[in-house]
Amino acid sequence: AMYDHLGFWVAGPSENVDVGAEYKCEEKLRGLTVAESRNELLKVLQLPDVCFLPSKERNYCWLTVSHNSDFNYAEAEALLNEQWEKYLQLDSASPISSQIKLDLERTFPKHQWIQTDQKRSLLALERVLGPASLSFTGGYCQSMNFLAFFLLVCFMYENQYEENLEWLENEENIQQATVKAFYVFESLLETVGEYHAKSLIRTISDTTAFECLIRDHFPAVYEHFQEHGVNITLCSTSWFMALYTTVLSSQNVTFVWDWLLVERKTDILFYAALAVIGYSKDNILECSDTVDCSTLLKDNLAHIPAAELVRLAMEFKSKISSDELEKIRTDCYRDKKQELGEIQMRRDIQSMLGTVPFSREQLGLLKNQFKALANEEMVLDFDSFKNLLRKLPTLSGNEEMLDVFCTAFDSNGDGEIEFKEFTAGLSTIFQGSTDERLRLCFDCYDIDRSGFIERDELELMLSMIYKLFYKKVPKKLTKKVDNIMDNLDCNPRDNKLSFEEFRGVVVIEPMILRCFMPPAKLSKPKVVKKHSLDVIRIVSQNEGSPATARTSGKKETDKLLPRTEPTTRNECSCSLL
Repeated sequence: AMYDHLGFWVAGPSENVDVGAEYKCEEKLRGLTVAESRNELLKVLQLPDVCFLPSKERNYCWLTVSHNSDFNYAEAEALLNEQWEKYLQLDSASPISSQIKLDLERTFPKHQWIQTDQKRSLLALERVLGPASLSFTGGYCQSMNFLAFFLLVCFMYENQYEENLEWLENEENIQQATVKAFYVFESLLETVGEYHAKSLIRTISDTTAFECLIRDHFPAVYEHFQEHGVNITLCSTSWFMALYTTVLSSQNVTFVWDWLLVERKTDILFYAALAVIGYSKDNILECSDTVDCSTLLKDNLAHIPAAELVRLAMEFKSKISSDELEKIRTDCYRDKKQELGEIQMRRDIQSMLGTVPFSREQLGLLKNQFKALANEEMVLDFDSFKNLLRKLPTLSGNEEMLDVFCTAFDSNGDGEIEFKEFTAGLSTIFQGSTDERLRLCFDCYDIDRSGFIERDELELMLSMIYKLFYKKVPKKLTKKVDNIMDNLDCNPRDNKLSFEEFRGVVVIEPMILRCFMPPAKLSKPKVVKKHSLDVIRIVSQNEGSPATARTSGKKETDKLLPRTEPTTRNECSCSLL
């Protein structure tokens, strides 16, 4: 057992292939744009018997082709420090920080740097993962830790592999490696980020596409997998998500990453996967059961020689064009998205029965409407939800109120509206009690999610209410805010309202509650496109529901809940439907 050139523990001799050194990348890339540099490096990768970036210039090349502008260390360091401060301010129970801390010690525990200085190495890893997860739309996902650490050691071990390991504890070296790793990591996530999205749809669909490629190019292996019940999609999930860092040798990982970072395409992941199958096919066919096959594909790939992996991967690159590969991926993605979406929707409907005042049939109709509006993650982002709301004539010009509704429906505050949140919001608006509507209103205007409505939040609320119902904001709005605070704030020095105190707001300004009540009439919209307001029809057809029973058989939606006489024609404009 020993360490390889990047400090990873290996069970035998390691290799460090240095090809193309004579190309002098740094000299040739000087003065070029990022796009021009990428094209120059592609020429290097396509040279016969090369296919790698020169090892001594690899880090420079990776920094050069990351993002769309030249690498500036000072700017990257400033951004990292800024994001790190935001990360440190997260609550200890935050899903991002808690999961990152849980995964730190699971990340290559045998690595030389961690064995030498666990505290500094894991802190450096957290300083890359935390800030990057805050800016990444998918947040944090396990396996990102392997990517970040691999980048860290690439920069830490740059030209410094010596018997004396004191340089691994040098704060300046660690800081520079952290900044550079963070910079490249953010760029890398732009290419492979879909593999770390919450739904994992892209990971599932791409591993399915890989299975299709095995069927087409290695039919005997495919049949062997079928016969022994080997699920290659499960085995290859870690290949794609961790970008081979957990299964291949460091040398082979850098080959994959060279292509990945320069091309900014994931094609190389498929060619490398097929190369693994091609190299291992004889051993696979000798496996007599599921355990043997799975063990081979998970634990016994680090010994594959770099020359063989590169040769086979390049052969498949020449056989399978990027367009052909993209078509296979697109077809698998479409099928898996539909399949997984249906499964999740059925689970949601089953879990909501009895908790919302809609029947199974109504929930099914809502599901179909939601699917037509949702994105590939089967969620509505705020922009899509606002586009839906703008089709209501009375809301089309009220951007502030659109923000309120987004906040109202986004119960977990992740910036997206899931099917359960969508249905729960409709449930509160159409069937909710006064207290439930008040809670919805309170949560909407508790912008900082402190559990209190503070003075500035109350002023914003009243301002929007007056714009909506009375068309203008009174000049003495501050006095109205003072009046509410004086009457309702049990602790005047507190200058904020708890939910219990907030209940009294309705007495002083009853129009606040009208924001979350259904319209008085449900007349058929005349100039509204399909899918925009069809949900009106679904929730108004509430025969047999508890709400209908309370209305003594009356079908008008304005009878679903006790209502006061509307004071203005615009009363309905703030309702979602």
